Amino acid sequence: MPFGPLPEGVNLYIINTILIAAYLIVAIVGMKAKKNYLVGVRTPTTFSSEEIWSKANKRAYLLMLAFTIPLLILNFIFAFLKLGEPFGEAILIIFAIGTISINTYNLKYAENLAKEKGIETSKVKFPAYAIITLILITIALAIIWYLIFK
Repeated sequence: MPFGPLPEGVNLYIINTILIAAYLIVAIVGMKAKKNYLVGVRTPTTFSSEEIWSKANKRAYLLMLAFTIPLLILNFIFAFLKLGEPFGEAILIIFAIGTISINTYNLKYAENLAKEKGIETSKVKFPAYAIITLILITIALAIIWYLIFK
């Protein structure tokens, strides 16, 4: 593990299964969701039009399903074959990269839909102090994880 071993009796494949299954459940529930502030691609662009909301979210959830189902199957195969922790770690890394990629794609897709429709939306600026704070929190959590499980 990058930050030390897992506690005794904890299997990384179980953690992967829980994370991927939660993402899969969100995708299934989100397919039926109407415009709201809790579930879905929630940006000023998607809130500007009902059509953009439905198209962007439908694409988002289809991509989530197409991503999570094979990853969940692969996780079960690796667990069944009792492959070592590096394989579980690889699935976790693929999940993280895939999640970030899908979300980034969905944001750009919604913006492109708004441009096609000629809808002007306000840009959301993410301040530099927020980015620095997130980086520092991530480093602090990594250090705490290392100190606990070294």
